[in-house]
Amino acid sequence: MTSTLGDMRKSLRRNRRGMHYDPFRENTSSFTTRPSSMKYRSGFGGSDSSSSSSRGNLSKSSIDRSLGIAERLVKFRRASEDEGIDSLRSSLAGTRRHRMRREPRYSQVLQEDDTSEYSEYSENTTSGLIYATKSMMINMMKCLLILFAVACIATFFSIEREAKISISAGKKYEHSGYDHVPFDPISSVLTKQRLDRLDSIANLTTAYDPRTEIPMFLDIRLTGATMVKRAMSKCFNLTLACDLGLRQPNFNEKELNVFSSEFMGFTGFYVNVDTSTTKGIHRATRLGLASSGLAEVVSTPFLQEGNDIFRSSNGTHARLFAMFAHPIARSIGHYYYIQHATWDRDYNSKVKKMTLFEYSASPYLEDNPFVRFLAKKEWPSPLTPLDLEIAKKIIETKVLIGLYRDLAGSISRFQRYFGWGEERGDMIGCKSQMSITGEKWMKMHKDKLASDDPVYTNLLRSKKLDMDLYQHIEMLYTVQGEKIFDVV
Repeated sequence: MTSTLGDMRKSLRRNRRGMHYDPFRENTSSFTTRPSSMKYRSGFGGSDSSSSSSRGNLSKSSIDRSLGIAERLVKFRRASEDEGIDSLRSSLAGTRRHRMRREPRYSQVLQEDDTSEYSEYSENTTSGLIYATKSMMINMMKCLLILFAVACIATFFSIEREAKISISAGKKYEHSGYDHVPFDPISSVLTKQRLDRLDSIANLTTAYDPRTEIPMFLDIRLTGATMVKRAMSKCFNLTLACDLGLRQPNFNEKELNVFSSEFMGFTGFYVNVDTSTTKGIHRATRLGLASSGLAEVVSTPFLQEGNDIFRSSNGTHARLFAMFAHPIARSIGHYYYIQHATWDRDYNSKVKKMTLFEYSASPYLEDNPFVRFLAKKEWPSPLTPLDLEIAKKIIETKVLIGLYRDLAGSISRFQRYFGWGEERGDMIGCKSQMSITGEKWMKMHKDKLASDDPVYTNLLRSKKLDMDLYQHIEMLYTVQGEKIFDVV
């Protein structure tokens, strides 16, 4: 009995080592023998020599017991082998794909499979990026809306504060000798903001200082400005920075120079800059015209850009002066000028074929050019009473006024105010000649137009704000004569 149990244990050990569980077969109770060099092939026997007796002595119950033990062992090991089976399957699948890649007939199928997997991954990634981008844009829009709301609130409180300051200063504009206008806090703030942009132009309330200020002539065409420039150059022998700066022989683009040139029959001195164009003004600003001290007068048709010339000049400011003409008379002069001035950018051959009446009803008629010029509001933007108020305030506080109807007196005022030499016989004769020449342009048929004339009515329709402004200018011309020049 003892020998039989021992043989059975040995046989069980051998069979346990020799048995192999096939994981790919559905019947888990079936077993296959592992290939080996052993001579026996039966399921529970020993070798052909040593185990023949023990194999014959085994009973059916012993075999059943051994099978039960083996089945329990297999079940015990099955749970831990499942993970190994999965890894084995994936390894076999990878090996199979690797082999298939070597065969041309399978390569296309595998590429399509890889492409579909990559496309699916790309679609998922793209969808995620789109979602993240949308979320980020929504958050950014929320932040921008919050910042916009904060800016609007801050602007509102700033305007309200400025209005309170203006109210505390007085409910009417205070200026000695000037007509008072109804007070509007919002208009006051906006007017002040426009004046603040002209920060490099000195106010008339301060005395002129030639050491830190340069006269700047506001060149408004058809107002006698050409005669004033000729007088400054010929009669007072001043060096000008104006539209004649490009006449320099061997023009030097990179540096500022003074040169002499003959113009309209006389020789004058000029700085090699063109202040009649924004491009030329930018070049003059870049080269430091204001701080160079080369120009004794700067002449330009641009108000804001002219102010910018002095903005970076280390303390040098501009002192503004200008000429003005009656709006109706100037409009008639403009009609005759643009049909003959082929050298000017405003030349219009169509106007040459029109009568004055046709011109007064045509789209070529200027619309309140004075107010638009000072308020910096171009056609076809509509003008408002606020624009008129801004124009009046600029002239009232910044401009030394000259009138075309008093050309000789205006030139004398400019000479006296800026100290352009003592009165001499030759200087008086020169100014008289300039005045006579300028008076030729005064004959603009103004006296031939009655107030009920259709031409006058048409011209007045497009000059209502300019007419109001010109009446204010004439009043200021009288006030400045009394306050500055002691003219009674």
